[in-house]
Amino acid sequence: MSAKTIGALLIGVILGGGSGFAYIYMVLGPQIVGLQGTVEGLQGDLSALDVEFDALMDEREELLTQLHALQSQYDGLSEGYETLVGEHDTLQERYQQLTSEYESLLSDYEAAFGGLPISPGSIPVIEKEYTWTWEGAERSVSVSVPEALYSYYSVKARYTTTDYRGYVLHPHDDGYVSVLAREFEVFRVEEGLTEPEVMGLAVSFVQSLEYVEESPSGGLGDYPKYPLETLADGGGDCEDTSILMASLLESMGYQVSLLLLPNHMAVGLAVDATGAHWTVDNVTYYYLETTTEGWDIGKVPAEFNHKATEVFPVGDAPYVYQSWSATRRNERVTLDVKSTNEGRLTAEGYRVWVALEDLDGNVRAEALSAPFNLAFKETRWSTLKLTGPRFETLRLVIGVMTPEGEVMDKLYSAYFTTR
Repeated sequence: MSAKTIGALLIGVILGGGSGFAYIYMVLGPQIVGLQGTVEGLQGDLSALDVEFDALMDEREELLTQLHALQSQYDGLSEGYETLVGEHDTLQERYQQLTSEYESLLSDYEAAFGGLPISPGSIPVIEKEYTWTWEGAERSVSVSVPEALYSYYSVKARYTTTDYRGYVLHPHDDGYVSVLAREFEVFRVEEGLTEPEVMGLAVSFVQSLEYVEESPSGGLGDYPKYPLETLADGGGDCEDTSILMASLLESMGYQVSLLLLPNHMAVGLAVDATGAHWTVDNVTYYYLETTTEGWDIGKVPAEFNHKATEVFPVGDAPYVYQSWSATRRNERVTLDVKSTNEGRLTAEGYRVWVALEDLDGNVRAEALSAPFNLAFKETRWSTLKLTGPRFETLRLVIGVMTPEGEVMDKLYSAYFTTR
């Protein structure tokens, strides 16, 4: 190859490379710069998106927190709704019970007054004005008792058991005891009394009532009174004022019990106190004397101190009262038992329990009725049969068994010897 040819080739290569470089510099260079700007822009957008993403995540967490709070609120509202439904059902049942009681009272009134129309001006009432001293000042309350209702209670058969809760639980006079309780609430509002002071005022009222001895021994009488009777009569003995005290304090919202001591009755009051007390079903009741003014809670009269005491808690509950008759042929006994619900609530799943008991208190035979339900004032009869051992001295025991299996309000016959 000649020198001219080689020179020409070198010149061509040099010129071609320069053209390529010029092309890259002039054409691709701006594109590269543009792409670099785009990348930087995308990086900026990515950073902005990261910030926005973080903000959205924070917002998500906040929304989740709100969701959990709303879920909790919803659960609470649902629970509240269920509670309100239950309360509505309870109130509906109470309304039906009050309607039944009203119709019963109307029937009693018509029976007593020959169907006279009832109006405020036509109902004969017993008006009582009570005045007593509390904390150095004279106090007074007024009580109005319809004569028809007083007559209803005065001829009503007395319970043959020493469990006197039926006198407190019987609902016909609850409204009148509640009216009396509101009288003490008026004292609280007008005088700015504390709750313990209002309770003390109510206690002092009952303690101030006249003591009327009904039995020669001065102990428990044969004619316990319903609260309305004691209010209309202006007093009574220990069981009468204890029944009234328990009814009044329960109407004021206190947990109470009746305390049965030898030849005496008092009230157990569940308050923060000191002194003599008894605990039943995790509730502590302090002794409250009802027959003497100014007697402190927890203090027992000397003659009854450390005596055996039965505690009968009072509350909204059924009270199944029983009466009975029996026939016996040798060791076989047939009983007819009448059960009546005298309490405020329906008795559900109760049974009649009967037994033969020997001189040592051992049960030698027993029988149970089928479970039954009794609304207020409903009655049912049960026939039960017992076969005991021959040639032994026994007695009948009749009681009512609760759904929990507790036998309450036992009645006893005299002892007899089988053949």
